[in-house]
Amino acid sequence: MSVIKVTLPYGEIPVTGKQVSFVAPCNCIETTGLQIDGEFYTVVDTLCECVTGIGRRWDTGAIVSVILDVEKKLAYLSGGSSSRGTVVTLTVDGWVPGTDGKYVQTVAVHGVTGLDTQVVVVDVALSDTDASADQAMISAFALVASNKAIPGDGEITFKAAKIPEVNIQINVGVF
Repeated sequence: MSVIKVTLPYGEIPVTGKQVSFVAPCNCIETTGLQIDGEFYTVVDTLCECVTGIGRRWDTGAIVSVILDVEKKLAYLSGGSSSRGTVVTLTVDGWVPGTDGKYVQTVAVHGVTGLDTQVVVVDVALSDTDASADQAMISAFALVASNKAIPGDGEITFKAAKIPEVNIQINVGVF
């Protein structure tokens, strides 16, 4: 059985009633729950039945949303979406000065339009094999997560107050 690890954007804390969305990293048929910022949550459906395999409902890359009950350590499935997610890499060398004093980086994301697409930066894509590299990526992700991602025609622009010191892999959900 596996656990899906989810990292909230910098400054956000898990609270009861909070909706957390993430990109399903696998078909996850053997998933036992979620680990959100180090705390384990059992995934349940609206009838409070334990859900052991998110993959029975969503494929890899699907956007999954849960509502947290922090006191009971439960994550209620709040529905699925046919929307897809993708992983993008923000490179250290890809940042350029923006017009507002922040640094910007634009990456191609198929299916995004600047008119009616809502972009949700879901989570940093960790390796789970190198704790020190993952910690560096979490710190770098915090610089990006504190700014809104801006959709364009086939692209998304990210902002950061300073240039991150490592490349950042980010799961992006496009609704």
